[in-house]
Amino acid sequence: MCFAVFLAEGSMLDWSAVFLTENRKIDEELAGVGYAAFSIAMATMRLLGDKLVSHLDGPKVVIGGSLIGAAGIF
Repeated sequence: MCFAVFLAEGSMLDWSAVFLTENRKIDEELAGVGYAAFSIAMATMRLLGDKLVSHLDGPKVVIGGSLIGAAGIF
């Protein structure tokens, strides 16, 4: 599971600007905003993740996060 998470994170780092400029036709000046939004969301969840797991059940968080991640990849 860690491999899949780091694979998605690495692809966002390396290819998000290319995807946004070539496929979504976003100006190059704004292409970095996509990665910035991803980084902010990732940092937020890393900071709030422990509270989320303690509030919800651990397996529910893993299953729900895996489903959301799989939906995002597909």
